[in-house]
Amino acid sequence: MFDMGEMLKKAQQMQGEIKRVQGELSKQTFTTGAARGAVVVTVNGEMELVEIKIDPSMAPMADPEKLGSLIRSAANEGLGKAKDFAAKKMNEAAGGFNIPGLSGLLGG
Repeated sequence: MFDMGEMLKKAQQMQGEIKRVQGELSKQTFTTGAARGAVVVTVNGEMELVEIKIDPSMAPMADPEKLGSLIRSAANEGLGKAKDFAAKKMNEAAGGFNIPGLSGLLGG
């Protein structure tokens, strides 16, 4: 038999778990690099770029477009890792249910 009270209780528990996971994600960081570590970026679980490190040998680089491309490449890889981790954690928090709009919480 359908129990609306039990369903609402479970929804509230799930909402609490999702908020907990969002807090956990804000503390998580992901670091990745391009060109064998010449450009290294760190992003957080909120899909924000936190830090960029550039090997000093790259600083006088004659091709700023290539340096920009390396930064974009490393940043996008880091953001991809953060999104994958966030999606996994949110799915766990939702108990495996496919909840419409949940991906919006992940910046996607």
